[in-house]
Amino acid sequence: LDPIKKQNLWTEEELAKAFEERKIEQNSFEIIKEVMVKISDTAYLQTRDFYTGDFLDMDFDEVLHKSMVIYEELTDCMDTSSSREAWKSFMKKSMAAYIQCLLNSSTKIKQKKSEEAISKIQKDYETFESVFGEYLGKKTMRPSLEVIGDVKNFFESSPDFLSVSVEKMR
Repeated sequence: LDPIKKQNLWTEEELAKAFEERKIEQNSFEIIKEVMVKISDTAYLQTRDFYTGDFLDMDFDEVLHKSMVIYEELTDCMDTSSSREAWKSFMKKSMAAYIQCLLNSSTKIKQKKSEEAISKIQKDYETFESVFGEYLGKKTMRPSLEVIGDVKNFFESSPDFLSVSVEKMR
């Protein structure tokens, strides 16, 4: 900074301000990332209770509808790039909560209800794809969709032992 100071082009205050602005610019990615985590955590705290109770009784259409109201409210003021990142995070947290609800209900899913569970997972997969597809492309959604697809395939491969399989999968 000494060569700049010697030229007397900027005052000490202007240099200090420019340095702070540069520091902010350099750290802006980290700041944005931190803000996104906080927004995502806030959304999760507001929606996590939607995923409690019995998996087979959960109306996933209604759960996602209620969640979307919260998510849209949080993303309305964001620019396109930030909004997209937020939607990715919402999608991941929604899928994790869905899988957790399934795992928590594993003891209630008896052998006779295995077909019902598999059917529900397939229907919910389509709902998940449709709802989040409005905000994210298929490529972005693929990892989360693969998770639920793998869970469905896992259950289809051994429906007679579904409750045992879920316990092992935990």
